[in-house]
Amino acid sequence: MKPPEAEAQKRLERLAVEAVLQAERKLGHEPKVMPPGWPGYDVESRTPQGTLRFLEVKGKGPGSEVVTLSRTQILTALNKPDAWFLAVVETDGERALRVHYIPTPFVREPDFGATSVNYSLKELLAKAVQVVAL
Repeated sequence: MKPPEAEAQKRLERLAVEAVLQAERKLGHEPKVMPPGWPGYDVESRTPQGTLRFLEVKGKGPGSEVVTLSRTQILTALNKPDAWFLAVVETDGERALRVHYIPTPFVREPDFGATSVNYSLKELLAKAVQVVAL
């Protein structure tokens, strides 16, 4: 049996991915969820012009202060700088409110031994180039 916080985290992740799918469709894109464990991003989305966008989805509830990204996610972003976006889904804990699209927010790869890196949620949201209200 999973601890309650693990169940809550899973629910938030599902909520966030569903919100990004909704936002992408609202923008006229054709999104598709990647298989569980897919490295580097969660959603692949095709624009009306045929361009692919790679979206790493992070759901954040009230009181959240950091976003944790894996080394693989950061390296994927750096390798696809024009197509990779961090999609931070702002929630009230139960429902999605807004999706913030942040283009490649990293300037360099993490230290060799780092498996993940924490970023300030506030600083990331300040870099958003598009916000879709749900």
